[in-house]
Amino acid sequence: SVAFFSQVDIDRVLRKEVNLVCTTPSGECIPPGEALDMNAILMKTGGTLKKVANASFTANMADQQQIALGKM
Repeated sequence: SVAFFSQVDIDRVLRKEVNLVCTTPSGECIPPGEALDMNAILMKTGGTLKKVANASFTANMADQQQIALGKM
């Protein structure tokens, strides 16, 4: 069997729809997620599945490795 979806939901928490209001037990609001159709996914990714390194993420990971090794 095959399933087709009109869009993909991308979210930080599990909720029925990405645009529903979500509040933590401490009262903090969690921002809504995104619902992307095929065109939006192609625009966001540039039409490729290649992983693009985020410079700040890469630098942070290098710092974390140095800390783990006791060099910082």
